[in-house]
Amino acid sequence: MSENSEKIKISRKLIIVIALVAVIAVSVVGTSMAYLMAQTSPLDNSFKPVYVNCQVVEDGTGGNVSVKNTGGINAYIRVTFIVNWVAADGTVHSQMPKLGEDYAVTLNGSNWYVGSDGFHYYALSVAPDATTTPIIQTVKTLKDGPEGHKLSFHISATAIQSEPARAVESVWGVTVMSTGAIMPK
Repeated sequence: MSENSEKIKISRKLIIVIALVAVIAVSVVGTSMAYLMAQTSPLDNSFKPVYVNCQVVEDGTGGNVSVKNTGGINAYIRVTFIVNWVAADGTVHSQMPKLGEDYAVTLNGSNWYVGSDGFHYYALSVAPDATTTPIIQTVKTLKDGPEGHKLSFHISATAIQSEPARAVESVWGVTVMSTGAIMPK
């Protein structure tokens, strides 16, 4: 065999090897691209956010005030009373009305307690669309306020989700009992 023939044989073998490597490389790259570009059908997320909200509810007689959970999750409720002497034009007098002297409040007390922070807490978790037991039965003015001013008794309510228990414990500083009732620390 001549030197030229051997070079041709080596060149043919080299070309065949290079061609096989190229075919394998194209196959691997093509398969990888197909795998990476494969699409799946979309998955709908069924997550529905919930919200916490409440509303003070009166029976229209000036008493029997309770709080309704208008949110979408079980919640704990607390209220505070804002009492002022207010003129017809909305001006608030600097003198604060005094409980027992200027006005009287008859509390219901059933499942309600007063915390050391002055808030009135409903001890039980309230389901969505459910209402607490009444906190107030009556509010009465005992004596007239400053000239041109009348007693204004406003109830402000707040709610917090009941789960997880550590949420209400850390934010409101209460303890959630094993029964689910909240108590002051």
